[in-house]
Amino acid sequence: MDTKTNVVTCSICGHRMAIPPGFEGKAGRCSKCGTSLQTGEDVLNLKLDFDLGSPVTPKAAAPAQPQSHSESRVPLKKALIKASVHALLGLLLGMVALGIILGILAVVTSPSNTHLATSFRTAFNGGVSFGMLGGFMVGAIVSLMYSLDPSIPKGAAIGASIGLIASLVQYAIENTFLATSDTTALLNGLIGTFGGATLAALTVWYRQYRESR
Repeated sequence: MDTKTNVVTCSICGHRMAIPPGFEGKAGRCSKCGTSLQTGEDVLNLKLDFDLGSPVTPKAAAPAQPQSHSESRVPLKKALIKASVHALLGLLLGMVALGIILGILAVVTSPSNTHLATSFRTAFNGGVSFGMLGGFMVGAIVSLMYSLDPSIPKGAAIGASIGLIASLVQYAIENTFLATSDTTALLNGLIGTFGGATLAALTVWYRQYRESR
């Protein structure tokens, strides 16, 4: 209620009692501890909007437990499984898409006296090789950067590791199935390492940028 009420406070237990109209200045007892009171003493004019009773000592609020940064992340095992699925999908899509695109470009740009099937097959094989590497790296790295939520340096290190391993595996596959590779193992490894680190760093930066908006 939003009215002024005469209240007396027990000096022993702190219990507060409203004084009924007409009883001001008369003796009484505390309804809680029985202490004799003179209602003319310690009478307070208060503006009340709560029930009368003993004052309650407010409890200190428990300090908020900061959420651990790791709690906002996807568990590592789940993140790796998710990244593996995305890497496989990226590998297959990259192989098919880049192989077909490069094959068509080779046919379109080939001289008229060139055997078109041979041109298409050669370009398609090259597209499949690089599409496999690029698709795998994009699928795995982007998935991990969003799942693990790392810092930019840590993300770049993870991306570089993935790029190095993927590029060396791709080099081995080229030499096994295509008889020869267009680059050396060292150059392939450097390209994969730098490309993976760059892709991961850009992915983390973009994610942080979007979340900060």
